[in-house]
Amino acid sequence: MKGSAIFVVSLFMQVVQPSTPLATQLGYGAFISIAHIVWFGLVAMFFSAGRVRDRILAVRHWIDRAFGGLLVGFGLLLARSGVSR
Repeated sequence: MKGSAIFVVSLFMQVVQPSTPLATQLGYGAFISIAHIVWFGLVAMFFSAGRVRDRILAVRHWIDRAFGGLLVGFGLLLARSGVSR
């Protein structure tokens, strides 16, 4: 959830200027707070539902392997980009 908050803050920094009225800034903050609560609440309810949860747990080892492979790949790309500079 921290990652999505950082993403949203970076987006709002493009829209909200120092001259933006305080009420508008507070409205943006309230909206994004409510949107986060609703979104992550729905995600939690969906993925904790019996059938969905059981299916995810049945293929968990493949999910772990896929994301592990992605992280290793990103690490290699990062290491390679540091060497070429």
